[in-house]
Amino acid sequence: MKKTKLGTTFRAVAENQELAEIYGINAEKIMLYSFLVAGILGAIAGTIITLEYVLTPTLGTFYMIKGFIGAVTGGLTSVYGSIFGSYLVGLFENYGAWFFLSTYKDAIAFILLFLVLLIRPQGLFGIKKGIRE
Repeated sequence: MKKTKLGTTFRAVAENQELAEIYGINAEKIMLYSFLVAGILGAIAGTIITLEYVLTPTLGTFYMIKGFIGAVTGGLTSVYGSIFGSYLVGLFENYGAWFFLSTYKDAIAFILLFLVLLIRPQGLFGIKKGIRE
């Protein structure tokens, strides 16, 4: 995301599409590439998940919620923060299962999300944009 030309153009279009187009970046093409990368990564993840679980129409909902909790915990404005937040949610869930029942793993994830949003609303590595009034 920071060292390759494609990664910097991804970030430029995500930050300000109009300014990226002024600099000569084809924003439509970059958005197509980003959806392509997301689709490929989603297909790989879906294939790996369906090897272990029975395929149902609602199979991905659980993982989508957990991914969202991890991304918000780390900060939506930081890719590395989102990855760190996802690891943090996984660690808290699994270590929490040692001390509580394993059925409370989802509750632990939501409690962690609540605490992070209460203390730091932009996430752990998020950038505060604008002033809240």
